[in-house]
Amino acid sequence: MFHERFLRIIDYSLLPLSIVILAKVFGLYLIFHTLNIDWGVADFPNSTISVTPLVFGRDLSIVSTYSNIVLYFVLLASYSVQFILSNLQYRQYKQMLLVKIVLFLNNLKLYKSGAEVYLRSFVWYAFLVLVTIYLVYDAIMGHTALWLPIVAFLFTGALGASLLKTHAQAEQQEAVNPHTMAL
Repeated sequence: MFHERFLRIIDYSLLPLSIVILAKVFGLYLIFHTLNIDWGVADFPNSTISVTPLVFGRDLSIVSTYSNIVLYFVLLASYSVQFILSNLQYRQYKQMLLVKIVLFLNNLKLYKSGAEVYLRSFVWYAFLVLVTIYLVYDAIMGHTALWLPIVAFLFTGALGASLLKTHAQAEQQEAVNPHTMAL
């Protein structure tokens, strides 16, 4: 059981991880080309990552701040979409027409438990927390403006409270009627 749940968590985390990496690279690309900032690539043979982008010291804070803004808000938008979809997906069991269509198509694999639906949201939220921790670290190191991790912390905290409240309501609803399933 634990092994199956662990594999499911890894499976659910592939998309958020890809979005984090692509958002950071896209943010860097966007900032370099929008602000016409000079940058280069250096090869450090004894480091963990052998190829590292180089930015002049005066531009490092600007590049880091703006690319982190892109990173956080792309992940925030992706998490918000996932959260809204999970809420809609969990509440669709009430729509009898949709249930009849799924039964007519004989595709019961679309039904998921509330725990599975919210597991996806918790994985996305975990990535949002990790990016917030990264922003705090980046601000401590002096690479990012201090307001960005503060704003990220407030957004992440509010979304976490909302996720916990919604999940508690779903568990309470399942306790009343354990046969309800989500689409």
